[in-house]
Amino acid sequence: MLTINPFVIKRKVIILQKGFPSVAALAKKIGHSRPGVGKVINGKFKSVAQSTAMLDAIVNELKVEKETFWPEFYGTRETGDSENIQHNVPQCF
Repeated sequence: MLTINPFVIKRKVIILQKGFPSVAALAKKIGHSRPGVGKVINGKFKSVAQSTAMLDAIVNELKVEKETFWPEFYGTRETGDSENIQHNVPQCF
């Protein structure tokens, strides 16, 4: 299937530039499943909180910032916040 989302294309280019020939190779290196990593790369995760370990493993292995790799979730907009940042959410400690 052809990917037309520019964010997904940019993520796949970064993966290639960092020396991984495929998402499967990255998944194997970080110890997660290929389908799981593929969904995260495509931005199809249900909860950032549930996917935190995988997100952290990906950016740590690729040595990139979350804001660079997932700008639609962690980056800034004209208002200074990502469109997905929730304000006044209770924090659990």
